[in-house]
Amino acid sequence: MADGLGLAASIIAVLQITTSVASLSYQYLNSAIRAPDSLRELTLEFQTLIEILSRLKVCAQDPQAVTLRTVKNSLHVCHKEMLGLQEKLKPRKSFLGRLRWPLDEKDIQGYLGRIERFKSSFSLALEIEQLACTNLVADSVQKMEIEIENISNSQNCQTEREKDARRDALNWLFPAPCDKRHIEVSSQRKKNTGQWIFKTQEVQDWIKGNSSCRLLWGNGIPGAGKTFLSSLMIDHIEAINANYGVGYIYFNFQEQGQQTPIDTFSSLVKQLAFKAKVLPKAIEKAHNDNKRLMLDKLYEILLEVTRSFAQTFIIVDALDECDQVLQRERLLPMFHRLGKAGINLFLTSREHPEDIQESFANITKLRLWAKDEDISSYIEQRIADNPRAERLINRGNSDLKEKIVSALQECAKGM
Repeated sequence: MADGLGLAASIIAVLQITTSVASLSYQYLNSAIRAPDSLRELTLEFQTLIEILSRLKVCAQDPQAVTLRTVKNSLHVCHKEMLGLQEKLKPRKSFLGRLRWPLDEKDIQGYLGRIERFKSSFSLALEIEQLACTNLVADSVQKMEIEIENISNSQNCQTEREKDARRDALNWLFPAPCDKRHIEVSSQRKKNTGQWIFKTQEVQDWIKGNSSCRLLWGNGIPGAGKTFLSSLMIDHIEAINANYGVGYIYFNFQEQGQQTPIDTFSSLVKQLAFKAKVLPKAIEKAHNDNKRLMLDKLYEILLEVTRSFAQTFIIVDALDECDQVLQRERLLPMFHRLGKAGINLFLTSREHPEDIQESFANITKLRLWAKDEDISSYIEQRIADNPRAERLINRGNSDLKEKIVSALQECAKGM
């Protein structure tokens, strides 16, 4: 074969001549006189060699299959061997008209050995090439993994920087922690108390948005458990749907100086913006310029932040503990504006402040008081927490605990 032939052309040439020789051997196998048993073995070896050459041909079509060039000399020798064998196997008939097998046993064994060497040489080349391809793929995968890791690290760094920037901006907007009071109240709330509130039609309609008004006013006497019910409402709504936005304020008359209308809305914006997808540009710009935001601007930002959620709920506890002039005169109208903008507000207070009664005259109201089952649960829990009390009750009559609980419920009068 000419050395100028390409690798693929060399393989095709060897494949063609080997196929021709295999075809001749089949003819002899089927009709030759005195054909030896080893002819069948030789024919099968031709078939195996053809399969290996076919795989070699496919592999050689890959321009990156550089390791296959090492078999070019073997291909040349194999081609020459097959040409010689083809000449020997040209059909020669006996005087009876049947094919005569031209090779003796020694010749066949010689060809079997040489074919075995060709098979080994070509198979080894295929294995080396496959290993090279595997290594190449592994290298490519490793490079890709490194690139992905670099991109991921870059994105993580960017994400962390964005989180830090958001945290810095929101802590600048409202430096104090927003959840301190809620954590305190929730930790003191007795398990399974207050569940009755979610069975009321007023609360169900308010949560589902079926009510004509987005504002729900829960009022009750001092000690009725309004603050505990507010904390329960916060936890309940947060558990309903992760896509709900929830903000809250626990008013305290001792903290009126730290709970101005601007402070109130700054806290609400901070809570909701921490959970929102994107930090509003107005907060970012105000932080960069170190320019404090006014109440109307905070109101606009709050509305912008709420668009990140399927629904937004704001819980306002102890509204009666605000100063009427310094706080409620500004806050009550803005709460109504939020309700008209589609935000749900649950507000609690005593019922007596006249300005609250007048402001909430036309919204849905819910009377709040300590239910007997809550009082019973609270008393039983206090008894269980006090080993001495539990021991004394257990020594008494079987109905002693019931009498104690009943008497205390009567004295509580909804507190």
